[in-house]
Amino acid sequence: MALLKITFIFSLFLQAILCVSGGEHVVPYDGMVITSDTLLAHGDYYLPHGISIGSSNIFLNLNNSTLRGDSNQNVGITLDGYSNVYIGNGKITNYYYGIKISNGERNELAGLELFANWQDPNAQNPTPPSLDINVAPGDYGDKKNLGGGMWVSNVNGIKLHHHYLHDQENGVDLFNVTDASITNNRFGTHVGWCLHVWKSQGTSVNQNSFKNCVRRSSKDRDFSGNSAAVLINCGSVNSVLQFNTFVNSGSAFIISGFPTLRKNECCPSTMNIIFHNKIDQAVRGAFEDSFSNQNQYLSNNITNVGYGFLGMYLSGNTIISGNRITNAIHHGIILGHSNNNRISGNVLKNTTLGSQIELWTDLKEHYNPLSYQCLQLKNQQNSSNNEISGNIFETNSNFAINLINSTHSLIYNNYINLLKKAKSIKEEGLSFGNQWYTAKEKFPNICNGENLGGNYYSDYAGKERTQNDGFGDIPYNDNNLINEYDNLPLICKKNLNNLKPGMNFKFPSLILKKYFKSRK
Repeated sequence: MALLKITFIFSLFLQAILCVSGGEHVVPYDGMVITSDTLLAHGDYYLPHGISIGSSNIFLNLNNSTLRGDSNQNVGITLDGYSNVYIGNGKITNYYYGIKISNGERNELAGLELFANWQDPNAQNPTPPSLDINVAPGDYGDKKNLGGGMWVSNVNGIKLHHHYLHDQENGVDLFNVTDASITNNRFGTHVGWCLHVWKSQGTSVNQNSFKNCVRRSSKDRDFSGNSAAVLINCGSVNSVLQFNTFVNSGSAFIISGFPTLRKNECCPSTMNIIFHNKIDQAVRGAFEDSFSNQNQYLSNNITNVGYGFLGMYLSGNTIISGNRITNAIHHGIILGHSNNNRISGNVLKNTTLGSQIELWTDLKEHYNPLSYQCLQLKNQQNSSNNEISGNIFETNSNFAINLINSTHSLIYNNYINLLKKAKSIKEEGLSFGNQWYTAKEKFPNICNGENLGGNYYSDYAGKERTQNDGFGDIPYNDNNLINEYDNLPLICKKNLNNLKPGMNFKFPSLILKKYFKSRK
């Protein structure tokens, strides 16, 4: 597949070369407007006002040349209002944005190195300014939150692939973009967002690497400033992010954003799929999701993070499933003010300070529905009707599952393997109506038994009941539940090494099925 891609790119460059009259190598000049297929003469060019595209249906081959701006002002290459343009094979540096693309269709950029374009010099201060994750297209020129590699706005079907973007404020900013394809790029050392997606739909982010997307080094562990490898915000929907790698981020992903009265246009980002990514070292956390619903986090591998998943005001049908979360400092998964969501089939190991899974609320309504109508928050003061099932908890230092002021959630078929001084499950505050087991049902459980029921606890003191159906003979409470018991605690007859998370869902992921079906 990689060879085919390289062959395809080479063929495009060959077409560009052949289409230039007489094979002529063109020397660019400052402010040049390109209206036909062009092959640059190889060189290092000082072009403080950059060049621009002045026609559709053309190829621009930079021929491994460098376009160099002045004092991080202006734009290296501007493409506004044209379609079917191909740009590739060169380096762009020292501009406000290396490339700015607006108002076109089916443009493609490949094989560019965009580096040392605008970067806020205050970002490396001992107390750098926090980023505004609600920054909008109208804020163009903002040098705290914007600037860097590429600005892309109001376009359809753009392809960005095989680029190296590094040492800038942001890597790529997408505003009002439909069906963008972002594949096989390297993002390195950005102090804002490596990839920023705003009010866009159908974005595909596949097989990219993100490294050092953070305001300061994660070794300091003290300030991420809203920096993230990927920020998906303000009503962005139907994105699929899969098979990407992340090393040393502020957060690997921030989804949805935080509303303000000044910019209440930032509505929830929904129906996005984050699938099979590898995340290591995130100062704040791997995933932050707020004010949203129907996002899915599936089969991601997460290590050495502040939080594995931090969710706030999730109003329903968020699915966190099949992930492996190892060495989280604060919590493995924590949901606040969230209702009707599902946490299933995850492996959580070595959470240091907090609970491995925690559901909580302070019972307050913090956002006036009349002021924040687009959020469509329902029962925001509650934490209720969530499901925790089929998870494996290993070597937790604190509680495996903790519910604070949480109600009517279902917790069953989990494997809880305790350290000697650790605790398994806890309810606090005004928690009630939670059910720590489901009715006995003929269905494979997490202990490789034949029946669903409650959960397995490594400190369970009972033994299998006389029916030999895989359940304990006395209910489990551990003195930390409020007038509730697990009446069907599981008895495991096989070693943990032989167990797998409970991935046999009773209902399919319709969004994921639809996505893969559309790509056959």
